[in-house]
Amino acid sequence: MINLHKYLLITCLCGFCFGCTGPELTKRYHSTLPVSIEDLDAKYDQVKVSTFVTTVSEEAPPAAITQLSERGQMALVQAVAKSASKDDLFRQLGGKLGRKESSSRTIERTSGKFRLVSSVAYFPKKLGQADRIIDLKLHISLGKSPIIYSTWNKFTTEYGTAQLGKIGIEKTLGVSASVSPTFTGWLVGSGDATATASRKTAEEVTLTQRYITVSGIIDDQELIIIQEGAVGIDLTGNSTADITYLFPPHHCKTEKVIVFNSLRDSKGASSKQAKVSYNIIDLKMPSLEALAPFISTGIPAYVSGSYTLRHVVSGADTLIEGDDDVKFITRHLRQDDKKITLISPPEIHKLRARYIIHPLQKEDAWLAIDHPPISSQMPMLFASYDEADEFLDWLKTVKSTKVANKHLRIDERNLVPRDIDSLRIGELQ
Repeated sequence: MINLHKYLLITCLCGFCFGCTGPELTKRYHSTLPVSIEDLDAKYDQVKVSTFVTTVSEEAPPAAITQLSERGQMALVQAVAKSASKDDLFRQLGGKLGRKESSSRTIERTSGKFRLVSSVAYFPKKLGQADRIIDLKLHISLGKSPIIYSTWNKFTTEYGTAQLGKIGIEKTLGVSASVSPTFTGWLVGSGDATATASRKTAEEVTLTQRYITVSGIIDDQELIIIQEGAVGIDLTGNSTADITYLFPPHHCKTEKVIVFNSLRDSKGASSKQAKVSYNIIDLKMPSLEALAPFISTGIPAYVSGSYTLRHVVSGADTLIEGDDDVKFITRHLRQDDKKITLISPPEIHKLRARYIIHPLQKEDAWLAIDHPPISSQMPMLFASYDEADEFLDWLKTVKSTKVANKHLRIDERNLVPRDIDSLRIGELQ
């Protein structure tokens, strides 16, 4: 009888052990296989990363009158018509609303922003649909550039959470052992012994995984963007980063520009010259020497990086990744994605643009102002075309040879009324 009890106990334990064996659903993969030389050929080069740059608007431009609603335009025209001349009325209809008078002592053109957009696409033509990109690293290097990276808008690493789903397991384990021994010796004959046992378990687990959506490292000359995938999440799609750049002090210069205030009174009419005020302020901008090599081509950056592909060799027919036999294949980005333009030639042009007023037939004779103690003929440089145009429009309206009780001068002499109609706006670089 002792032997019989041992036999039944061993049979029951074996039944429970084999009954508990099942798939490990929480595994990331079943096995990893070594990467061979042929894994590095072109058939695995199915990932395309495209990087480009767009501008970031710092502030909305002032609204034009024509952008108002019909009722708003009518109300404004009626108000202006009561307080302005016919010429002023037409001039204001084409103008901007709400230009702020400058209170700053410096105009800065030594920094700016651009938006870096990276697009990742995967074309699994020669591989399988279960394959995915699991990480991506982009390096955007400046090389020999007059700018440096300053800051970006990714101050905090962005995380995502992948909901892997709920795993519910319900098992009823039952074992029935039946033994029919034959007895010998003084106990002759046969007998039956039966043992049964059962156990029911139910489990439910909600699985999630935290992963890095976007992270990175920034220094003066290089920007590194890091993206990470998760179970069931491929890294295809677009991501953006707003990056601030600046020109170091040794690549900058400062010039004096003039800013006029109160060219129009509270009713919108042109002010008398004695009521006009002005400020002489600093314009900080990149030097021509720093920008000269990039005027026609723009300021570039060079993109490099790598990605890791999770290639499923077997197990792709199930959604669960824990039964996959995989290869992790790391590839470098192709060289045709290498160069991008951070600051385009037109944007470089804006960084250096200043404006002057001169006679039609004499571009080297700049309109100047008697501004002691700096100069009795200080050239009038404007930081923007709109400011130069606004002043010239005022000047041609009031026909004044003075402003703020200071003489206007041209070609080493005082301006006279007959000079005014021939004045034009010119641009400096």
